[in-house]
Amino acid sequence: MRFFKHTILLFFTTLFVQVISAQDPADADEHFKNTNYPFALDLYSKLVKTQPDVFLFQYRAGYSIMHIEMDRKKAIPYLEKAVDLEPDNSDAHYWLGRAYHHALKLDKAEEEFNKYKSISKRNYDDEINLSISWVNNAKELIKNPIEVEFENLGPIINTNYPEYNPFIDSAESMIVFTSRRKENKGSAIEFDGYYSSDIWISSVQSGQFGVPENAGSMVNTTLDEQCVGLTSDGQQMFVYIDHISEYGDIYYCDWKKGKFYKRIKFEESVNSKDFESSATLSPDGNTLFFARKDKKGSKDIYMTRKLPNGKWGLSQKLPETINTEYEEDFPVLSVDGQTLYFSSQGHNSIGGYDLFKSTWNPEYNEWSQAENLGYPLNTTGDNMSISFTANEDYAYVARWREDSYGYQDIYRVKYVEKDTRKAVVKSSLKNTSGASAGIGFISVIDLNTQEEVGSYQSNDKGDFIMILSPGKYQILIDVDGYKPYAGELTILGKSDFQDFIMKDFNLSPN
Repeated sequence: MRFFKHTILLFFTTLFVQVISAQDPADADEHFKNTNYPFALDLYSKLVKTQPDVFLFQYRAGYSIMHIEMDRKKAIPYLEKAVDLEPDNSDAHYWLGRAYHHALKLDKAEEEFNKYKSISKRNYDDEINLSISWVNNAKELIKNPIEVEFENLGPIINTNYPEYNPFIDSAESMIVFTSRRKENKGSAIEFDGYYSSDIWISSVQSGQFGVPENAGSMVNTTLDEQCVGLTSDGQQMFVYIDHISEYGDIYYCDWKKGKFYKRIKFEESVNSKDFESSATLSPDGNTLFFARKDKKGSKDIYMTRKLPNGKWGLSQKLPETINTEYEEDFPVLSVDGQTLYFSSQGHNSIGGYDLFKSTWNPEYNEWSQAENLGYPLNTTGDNMSISFTANEDYAYVARWREDSYGYQDIYRVKYVEKDTRKAVVKSSLKNTSGASAGIGFISVIDLNTQEEVGSYQSNDKGDFIMILSPGKYQILIDVDGYKPYAGELTILGKSDFQDFIMKDFNLSPN
């Protein structure tokens, strides 16, 4: 669930201890107009019991459910009744179609969308055609579901308030997430019916995530802060703030002495006059990917490279293999820097934002066509972010499911069936005396197929990470001042498989 409001926050100045009469629709209307859908739903659901034949009550009850991260199938009875009461109301048909879509009643959803097109007098063809494309994409993708299991992280992490935007370090030793729980620094309920958002952190203790702690006053305030990215080593977190005086920029916080320190705003090459929302950093620290909403109003994924002076260079939009005419957000780069994960409303999304991946060749700056991560990892709702362990056997996502405690919860996803296991090879380039050889370029050739399966660049300390399946590989290394290196590396399979390997490559000077 995204809670970017982009407008001045309106705080309720009265306590919600007054008795609200369910017989007075004015209270419900006021909450609805202020987009406080949880409060509006509570009142409209009472009003329809006493006045079931009032279209507005039925429609707004269903509409409210569709704008809350909860079981949206519950909107169907309200919206079906609304359509019965006013068959020519195009908006009621549209939202009934969306409700059917969420319930995977796909033929009914398409029927309602087409009814909307036939009776609507407004020119919303792009929006309705997108909704129909989501339905058709869903019909195809759900035929071949991927094998994943969802584990709710339980009441230690999740509450009956929204939890979302989970990010882990690659070692799965900590999780950082956003929550709108009552215990946040902001104690007032905001105009949308929730508490303000804060960032929380939990570290692993005896193999389990411990009780989370608020990220503290150097990160969180009484207003809204959200975690929108984390480096694979967990040493830098990316933050979006939604304050009364400022929003639409990305900050970073460095991890020092067991906590994240004060937010630092990215420079103008990243934070433009437009709207930026999320970010990810390459393992070598030299390339930043982020989401930006341009003047046309659509978010896309951009990248920028670090200059020799340490500043970020001019940003460039990623190609159409990733960006579409619709919204893209939440770039997340894999541990080896070869795969970009992101969310998009375009491509072959099955509804709202879906999670996609694209393979990157840094040497030529080429990107493969975006690939949908599949159903049921992707649902007919908004699937905004994903964070993987180093070997990508597990991932973390946020969503509402039948076993959720309230709104969105955080889940650990296990990939049940994978084509091959993959080992994390943490590597370093060394000279003959054991010191770092510096920045180098590495090519990995599969000796069975003779195809290149990986292209890497070490950081200035000579360190890099490879993700490799069991097999035999030729490793080619090129570093200025050293002789070209050619050697072999074997990743054992079967019972001898190791998921983590330390490997140094020793280079000879010219």
